[in-house]
Amino acid sequence: MSTSKDPKKQLPPYLYVLSVKEVEQLRGVTTSTARRDLKEVRDKLNRKSRQPVFLTEYCEYFGYPLEKACKFLNIRYVQEPQESYIDWVEVPNNSVTIKRKAS
Repeated sequence: MSTSKDPKKQLPPYLYVLSVKEVEQLRGVTTSTARRDLKEVRDKLNRKSRQPVFLTEYCEYFGYPLEKACKFLNIRYVQEPQESYIDWVEVPNNSVTIKRKAS
């Protein structure tokens, strides 16, 4: 488990937004290749250039093991919740609250 004080590192992988620098480190590629990779994922997901790519999306697209990526980036690994259990996500002041639907 990570003991980092960085609020971004406390996010689960399905809410963790990847930066170009992190893609460089994760794959061991140049800046231009990392940008191209992120653009490729955005294009596949029909997103605009400034919209985020989440760690789970990146790993799924490139077939990279999510657990290995989480360990490398020093973030906590949790399984993505099923959509039917999530009502909404609130992100105030760099903290994330996931509200679960009542059973």
